[in-house]
Amino acid sequence: MRTVKITNANRVDGEVSLDGESISDAVRGLTLTMCAGDIPTLTLDVVADVLFDGQTDVVIPEETRALLVRLGWTPPKG
Repeated sequence: MRTVKITNANRVDGEVSLDGESISDAVRGLTLTMCAGDIPTLTLDVVADVLFDGQTDVVIPEETRALLVRLGWTPPKG
């Protein structure tokens, strides 16, 4: 279970923290879903825009990569 803190959510300078560390640079938006009797679910929209048709290298910004690893993602080899 993770601890999430959202501050100044109604302002452009709001901040999202995960387990005490800011992840604001890696998050574009979020959705918090709460249902009676269930643990709330936080869905994070990470910063990523893809509008390209063709071969390319994919580079994940360090802030986003660090967030994904903290959430359990294992980066591919190579």
